[in-house]
Order: sequence, then C-alpha cells, then structure tokens
Amino acid sequence: MIYAGIAVIAFMPQLTTAMNPSATPGPTSTPTDAPLPAAAPITATAVSPATSLPPPTDIPTLPASALPTLTSTFTATLPAPTATATATDTPVTFTPTEGPTITPTFTSTETATVTATAAPEGGGWAFANIRLTTDPDESDPNIVIFGEVINNSGGVQEIGAITGLFYDAQGQVIANEENTTDYWPVEAIPVGGRMPFEMVVIDIQSAASYKLRVESSVGPDLPRQNFEFSAVTQTNESGNYCVGGKAGNPGEALKSYLTIVVTLYDSQNRVINFGSDEKVDVTTLTGDKTVNFRICITPPNQDTVRYDLQAFGY
Repeated sequence: MIYAGIAVIAFMPQLTTAMNPSATPGPTSTPTDAPLPAAAPITATAVSPATSLPPPTDIPTLPASALPTLTSTFTATLPAPTATATATDTPVTFTPTEGPTITPTFTSTETATVTATAAPEGGGWAFANIRLTTDPDESDPNIVIFGEVINNSGGVQEIGAITGLFYDAQGQVIANEENTTDYWPVEAIPVGGRMPFEMVVIDIQSAASYKLRVESSVGPDLPRQNFEFSAVTQTNESGNYCVGGKAGNPGEALKSYLTIVVTLYDSQNRVINFGSDEKVDVTTLTGDKTVNFRICITPPNQDTVRYDLQAFGY
C-alpha cells in the first residue's frame, strides 16, 4: 500500500531591531581673522558653542501578541484500498454422450422431443441420429422420420415393426401405429448392429412430442458383417446420390443373401436417407471373387456430408 502526503513547512522569520546608537555632533565654526584697515581697531567676537543634538530615541519594540504565529502542518492522505480482480482461465471439457433420448428438429417451427422406449418383445433397442422432415411430394404433407435402431439386447433380433405414439401440446395422442408405415432394409440384426429405418406418419404435419418403439423377436440366424469393399466411388446423377463398388467375402460361403446398405448423414450426424442393394445369388462368392453393387438414393439427399457403407449376409 502506498501513502501519499503533502508537507507544509513554515519558517519563523527573525525580527531584528536595528538600533541607531547616537548622532554625530555637527561641526563648530571657527572665526577667521581678516585684515582690517590700520586705522580701525579690531574687536573680537565670541562664538557660541554648538548646540548639542538631543539624545537618540530607542525604536519601540512590538509586543509579542502583535507578531504573527506560523504553524507547520503535515497532512497525509491515505488512498482507499482497492481490490484487483484476477481473471483465471478454466478449461472446459465437453464429453459427448449417446443415449436413448434424442431431440430432433422439425423443418417447421416446432421442435419435437423423442423418447425412445424399450420394445415389449426382444427389448434392449435404442434409437439414434433421428431426423424429422415433411414429405414434399404430398399436397397435404406427412411427417417423415429417418433414424437408426441399435440392437443392445445381447442376442440376434429380428425386427417385426417400428412404431410410435405422437402427442399434441396438451399430451393427447394424435397419431399411433395405425397412422404409420415403416421400412428397414434387413430384418435380422446382430448384437450391437445398427440399421437405418424410415417411418411415415400419415395425416399429421407436426407433433409436440412422441415415443418410438421396436417390436422384435429372437432371430433364428446370425447374420455376418465381415465383408470387404473395394473400388468404391460416389457420384451425383440427376439429383440422385450414388455409391458403387465391389464387395468381397473373406469368410465361408454364404447360404442365402448379401444385402449392402448405404446411409447418408447430415452435419449433425442425423440420418438423411438410405438405400440398399440385395444380392441373392451369392453362394459362389468366396475367395478372391467379388460382386459389383451400385446404390442410388433419391431425395432427400441435399444436405449429405458423409455416407456409411455396411453389408449383412447369411
């Protein structure tokens, strides 16, 4: 802390009284003899002595009360203490988490909240990457939902239906499974597998909230996903998003089918659309043999920033 002060220092002048001791006596006149005519007698005249000056008078001394009194004063002004704020940078760590609750965004001004619920049969399903839009080809647009279901049940599951309940702002049901149509490209999903789906909700254009569910049963067969892709290309043709290439089977011979799935995602990792190509004559697809595929996805596909390629076979 710094103190600031102003010092005023006064000096007492000394008063000196000058004294005049005496006055010097004036000169004395001395008569001078002047030559006179011889015939006239000389008469001497006495000169009076010089008049003495009066003795000097003392200069009066001022009383002490008449002299000014000077006082030396020191005044220190202390500034008020001030607090200095110190900014401290605190790093913030953001850890993204995935869960069954997803909040998609409508293309309209309303925002719906999605709550994924476990299926009553073959539970352990989760929903992810949900995107809602409206069908631009309809005069009275319906709600269209794209997303993915993930098999967390611990076993192979065969999807039977993907349905939902839709509510208004007052919590009243405005659409249910009777108002929906659904589609997904492969029925049997392995443990941890994810599958894109599409659901169309008929006769409503918006909803305040909704719940989705998967109806499934234990799958009889375990589909494989250990396939290899090569010479993959992506092109845009007449407004369609096309992905093509070759698929190989490094494992044992397939018995029934091979389905290749392409999923499109936007910048928020939401599913925009998907397409598939099913190969049925695949029993000879072994060793270094490959099969060509080409999948062209119609709109909606305008906001695509990436795509994902999967294969399911048995």
